[in-house]
Amino acid sequence: MAIYNGAQFPAWKRNLLVGALAGQALIRLVTSGAIVVAEERYPIGYRVRDVAVGPGGAVYLRTDGPGGRILKLTK
Repeated sequence: MAIYNGAQFPAWKRNLLVGALAGQALIRLVTSGAIVVAEERYPIGYRVRDVAVGPGGAVYLRTDGPGGRILKLTK
């Protein structure tokens, strides 16, 4: 899980980004204080094991399994 504070996706500021293993997706959780008020799923087609935000604002996803990959999401 990562909190997004990058510049590439301004609408995602202060949102939680979560990887879904079973759902094979990136999940964006919009919060208001400590409450989740909206959820958006972005299908990736791979089991997402880890999510990180790079210094330039790109989102990095690490996929699961022996053929695991690192995916970079940019605008």
